[in-house]
Parts: sequence; structure tokens; C-alpha cells
Amino acid sequence: MPHTMRDYLASLSEEELASIIDNAADAGAPIRSLDELAQRLQHPGTVVRALQSGPLPRIQLLEAVTALGLTLDPVSLRMVLDTGGRSEEDHQAQIERWLADAMSVALLWIDEDGLHLNPAAHQVLPYPLADSPSLAGELPELTVDQLRRIATAWGVSPAGRKAELVARLSVTLDQQLIRRLLSEAPDGVLDTLTTEVTHAIELAQQGDLAEEAQQRYIRSILGPGGREAFARRQELLRWLLEHGLAIGSPYDALSTEVPTEVLLALAPTAFRFPFDPEPPVVATAPVPDQQAGRSAAAAIAQFLASATATVEATTRRPLTANKTGGIGARELSRLAKEVGAETATTRLAAATAAYAEVLDVLDDGTLGGSPSVEDWRRQAPARRAFSLIQSWLHLTLPPSWDRDAGGSFLSLLSPKVPSTGVPLGLVCCLLAAAHPGEGLTSAADVRAVIDWEHPTADLPPGTVERAWAEAHELGLLAEGRLSTIGEAVLEQDEERALAALSTMLPEVTSQALFGSDQTVMVPGSPRPDVVDVLDAVAEREARGAANTWRITGASVRAALDAGYQAEELLTALRTIAGKELPQAIEYLIGDVARKHGHLGVRAAAAVVTSEDEALLAEVVATRGLRRLGLSLVAPTVAVSAEPVGEVLRALRAAGFLPIEVDDGGAPLVQVRHLSLAGEQAEAHEPAELDELSEGADAADLAAIEQLAPSRPSGLAEREDPQEIAQRLLTGGDTDLAPVSGLEQMLTNLARRLSAAEVHELADATEHGRPVVIVYLSGTGSTSRRMVSGLLVDGPHLLAYCHERQDERTFRLDRILSVEPVG
Repeated sequence: MPHTMRDYLASLSEEELASIIDNAADAGAPIRSLDELAQRLQHPGTVVRALQSGPLPRIQLLEAVTALGLTLDPVSLRMVLDTGGRSEEDHQAQIERWLADAMSVALLWIDEDGLHLNPAAHQVLPYPLADSPSLAGELPELTVDQLRRIATAWGVSPAGRKAELVARLSVTLDQQLIRRLLSEAPDGVLDTLTTEVTHAIELAQQGDLAEEAQQRYIRSILGPGGREAFARRQELLRWLLEHGLAIGSPYDALSTEVPTEVLLALAPTAFRFPFDPEPPVVATAPVPDQQAGRSAAAAIAQFLASATATVEATTRRPLTANKTGGIGARELSRLAKEVGAETATTRLAAATAAYAEVLDVLDDGTLGGSPSVEDWRRQAPARRAFSLIQSWLHLTLPPSWDRDAGGSFLSLLSPKVPSTGVPLGLVCCLLAAAHPGEGLTSAADVRAVIDWEHPTADLPPGTVERAWAEAHELGLLAEGRLSTIGEAVLEQDEERALAALSTMLPEVTSQALFGSDQTVMVPGSPRPDVVDVLDAVAEREARGAANTWRITGASVRAALDAGYQAEELLTALRTIAGKELPQAIEYLIGDVARKHGHLGVRAAAAVVTSEDEALLAEVVATRGLRRLGLSLVAPTVAVSAEPVGEVLRALRAAGFLPIEVDDGGAPLVQVRHLSLAGEQAEAHEPAELDELSEGADAADLAAIEQLAPSRPSGLAEREDPQEIAQRLLTGGDTDLAPVSGLEQMLTNLARRLSAAEVHELADATEHGRPVVIVYLSGTGSTSRRMVSGLLVDGPHLLAYCHERQDERTFRLDRILSVEPVG
């Protein structure tokens, strides 16, 4: 009769046990016995991960069982779970389906006596109904004196040790006992308790409106007659404490809580726990293949053009990080304006490029081009787009989401921006894949389904909608339907994905069309060296299927100021044109070059020189330059009290074309040269597509130095579940290493840990694995931390704390919990 988790595990077949190990037991120290497996499965961290990996009905079912706090018959669950309009047969079938699901991850088990809850569930779900604790879950946490008072009130023997008292009270606790005790309550106590029950049920049924209901209840306490209501509640809580039906201290009734079991004993017969065994229905509409293909092609072509421009602009002028370690609003606005894209698109482009390691943190802490940026620029458009899509799929927060729930700006790539815990983009694509040939018509429907599939995820308003929009911008979705690119990426078919992208993106070209109005148009995707030449001498006007620049006097002057030579500019432009340039462009460049450099500025504060005496006299006499305080000291020399940089800016703003010179009159700017490759350089092949998995947080943890935390190495390899099950059921852990001296020492020093946790800590220390610990500080506060590089030094554990980003020392007797890194 499997009353304990260990007994239940021993009663399973090899296949059933292997399934539980595969579903619920994380990789960690080798499992040596059924006792150790039971301890690991009853760890709160294991229960949390089981709830995080399942949909809403898994949690709803566990909340109902936890709230009842009793051993139940599976059939009786149908009386407390909402039918949702289902027939009795369908309702029972759905309950059995999700009971089997909960059993598959060891959240509960069933025997001839009924349902048995994983004990850790009470720690994970301490308030299963309207913020009310479960009395059954609280019993193990009470003191012996408290347990004895409850036993006396219930008519149970108060003798024995704590474990015996908890077991005796747990067996006695049922609805019949509670109703018998409540029948003895004075009428005034019952009336007040009925009010409490009504309020609690209202909170449980209101869902998103629970906060409003809570505020109404508080106003009733504080409003007219509030003093009498407060006194009645004090009387109620004292009576419940005296009869063992409340949790708290008899000396502090205000901190006393009415447990769930008492609330349910007086709940209306119509009350039911919410139960949604099926995902929400989404609205769809047919989207033809050609229509989806055209939309996806237009989207990815536009995005790749913006992303390439973002990478090039960031490489030329790196982005400065703010105090949060991310890129702030001002830098992003400047970048968006420079590349001519929306800020949301610029955020998406910069983030995907950073995660793809095209952008990286430079030595001075700015975000700029990585060592591989030029290789990326020389890749074919399909390959460039694929690398950005690949990096985006694993992100747990859409980069274009720039405001939190409170309206505060979120710096891009900041390590302080929280994760949702779910790869939203990937989830959106998988949801669309479930409706082939159909487009999902509402982002709200998408949100509802994701809330059902990932109920424990922290999804602030707007995150799902932004991820949905980003999937469309990347061409993975088109009008709510999965595109051919999306299909190939989800199937991890890199060759097919590249082929689809190649048909959607314009071909690379090295030729441009020059107009007499000084415009330059490059149809298709310009080669990187062509972009470099045109960006040097012209102003970019448009990107996309056709890229356009305009050559102006200011852009030519900027090129000459940067050190380029006029003849070299003309030669490069003729090469790109494939013929002679329009006369207007030839004349413009030649005219600016003839005027350029006739004025020289040297430090005085500033000295302005020119061999052209008339020109220098004109400069000194110019009204707009009077603030420089220029004065002639010789026919070819004028001086100013302003700094050299200010004099240069003022002269250029007034229409003159000066250059900065050294003491000998030689130009200070370094002469620069343009180069046009005869053939496009061979691009390096990127790494193969990573396997897509639900553990997508690893992509966020491996972001870029300083702008996101790093994930520790040394995670344990997992033993085959079938082999573990076979070994445990045959009682054999003889093939495993015996208990080490370190483990024996930790057993004596880390007294708060179970045997399984001691084994986990010892194994992680000996094999260099990270673990997650819960630590009790000297002030009494607890914290959950991932630590690595473990070393036991006497009564202390020395480790690198990934939360504090530093080495830390932990007292072994204050470590409350240890679990492997999932």
C-alpha cells in the first residue's frame, strides 16, 4: 500500500518509473536509490519545474487538491472542479487525463486509498484558494506546542513526538471533523465566518478582478461600522485558534489566517474550482500560399536592409551603454534616425545582431562591430538573415518591447531587464504551425493560448503582442500564418531555410544607377564595399528593395574632411556606375575639391591661414563669424580666441571649406583610400542551427559580455532514464561510486539538507558543476542563488555567486536547499 512517495515509486513498472525520471528528475548527481529519487522528486524546486513545464490545467488540478488538503477519491474531484458546460462523461475523462499528467511528473499519486499529494506542493502552493493557506500543508511547519493544542481541540491524543503528531492530525483532518467543530460555534462567530467565506469565494472567482474585490472588502472594514466588523473578526479568529481551525498565535489574532479547509467547509454548494482542460479557441482565416509568400518576402527584405544599416552604423559609431548596462533611449533614437528606421525595428536589429555576435562589447564598454562583422557583411543576404532569425528564436523578451507595465523605459540588452521565462517568438511560431494554411487573426487570441500553455510565465502587457509583430517583421509569419521560412526554421532544416530566403531577398549587386539630379540607386542588395563608398561620399535616402543615396556638396565636403581624395572618389564612383558619371556629379566633386583646403586652422587658441589674401579678408569681415573674434595679424594669417574645433565648425557653417593643419601647415587629417573588390569576398559559414528546446533561457544568459549574464559551464550529463529505473528497481547502486569522504563531512556540517541534497552538493563540488541553493542570511532573510566553482573549506562553502557576480562564502549550516541547475 504505497502511502509514501518511495513506496509509490517501488510499486511502478520499469517503464513507468523511467517515464517519471525522464519527465521530472533533472540531471544532477547519479541517483543511487529509490529513497534518494523520492527525496529529489519531493524537492520544492522539482515541483516548481514540473508546474512551469505544464499547461494551466496541471496547476488548476494541483491547486484544487492542495486547497482541499485531504486524501481524495479521484472520482470526487469532479464535484469540486468546474465542468465548463461539459457532459459528465467528458468532465470525468478530462479529470482522469490531467490526473495522469500530474502523476507523470510526480506531483501526486493514486492508490486504493485515494489521491496522495507530493508533500512539496504545499510549499510551492501555500495559498491555493484566495490567498488562504492550507491547514494540512501548515501542520509540518508548526511547533510541537501548537500541534498539541490542536490535537487537544480535535480530541486527539497530544502525546508523542512532532512527526507522530503531524501524522495523527493529518489522518484526522477531514470535512466531517471541521463541520462538527463549526457546529459548536456561537451564532455570531458563524455569521462572521460566513462573511469571510463569501469574500474568499468572490476573490477566487473574480480572477483579474480580485484586486478590486479585495479593495471593496477593505473599504467595508475601514468604513462606517468598521470598528464593529474588526471586533467581530477578532472574535472569530480567537475562536478558530482555540479549536485548532486557524493558523497563527493566540497572542496575535491579527496575524491569524483562516485556512482553506475551513472556507471550503462552508462554501456554497455551487462553488467550483476553475478547470480549463482545453486551450482557448483561436480565430483563423485562410491565407493563400502566394499571399503569404509575398508578405514574408517584403517583410524580411525590409528588415534585412534595416538590420544591415544598423550594423554598419553601429560599427562606424559604437553605442554607449547607460548606467543599467544597456543602450538607452537617446542612443537608440539617434541610431534609428541615422538608419532611417522605426525605433522598434532598430531595437530588434541591434539585439539580434548582438546575440548573433555580429555586434559585441568593445574594450571601452561601447557596443560596436565584433571581429566577425566584416565576414557577416560579405555573406549572402540569405545567410545574413538566417543568422539574425536564428538568434531571435531563443529570446525570452522581445527586443522591441521598450516600456514596462509602469511605463518606464527599458534599456536594450540591459542585464537588469527581467526575462519572461518563455521563448515568445518560438512559441508564437509553433502556435501558428498548429494551423497550416490558416492565419491567426488576433494577437489577443495568441496571448490567451500562451497564457494557457505557460501559466507560470511572467508576461507583462505588450510582450506577446510585440513578439507576434517581430515574427512578422522577420518573415517567419505572414498575416498570422507560418511562412515557408518559418516552416524550415521550425523543422531545423537550414538548407531549406536558406533556399527560401534566397528566393525572397534581392541578389547582391555591385552596380548602381547615377542620375543627373545627383541621386544614386542600387537595385537589390548592394555589395558591402559599394555601400562603404556611397556612404563615404553621399547621403543615404532610402533602404529596401532599392537603396538610394544623394551626392551633395555637404556630403562631398565631409568625404574630403575625412581624408578621401577627389580623384579617388571619382574613380570609385565610375567603377560602380560601369561608365562615365553624369556631368553634374563630376562638376560637383571637382568644384568642392578646388575650394577645399584653402583655409588652414592651427591652434592659437586658433590660427587661420590662407595663401589667398582676399579669401582670408572675406572670412574676417563675415558678420556671422564675429563671435570668433578673428583679427588679421598678417595678410595671410588671422587669429581667434576660440578653440580650433569651434573655429572649424563655424567656418564650415558659414560656407567656407577649411581643413585643420599642423604647425608646418600640413593637413592633419590622414589621407584615406577607397577599395572596390573585384569579386565578393568568400564569407565564413556560420555555425549550424542550434537545436530548438524549451530551455531557451540559455540564449539570454549567453548574450554578450557585460550586457547579459553568462551561464556556467559544467552541467551534468544525464543518465539514460531506462537504465536508472532498471538499476533502482533491482536494488542495485553497486555500479556507482561509494559515499565519498566529502559527502560524509557535509552530512555533519550541512544539517538542514536531506541526504539527496548532500549528495547533490558533494557531487557538484567534486565534478565542477553549478547548483542552485537557498541560503539563510545572518539577518534571517532567504535568497535563491546559482553558484559554481564550489570549494568546501571547513564549515564554509566558497563559490562564485551568479546573482552577485562575485566570489562569496556561505556557511554550510545556513544552506536550506540544494538542487541541480535545470
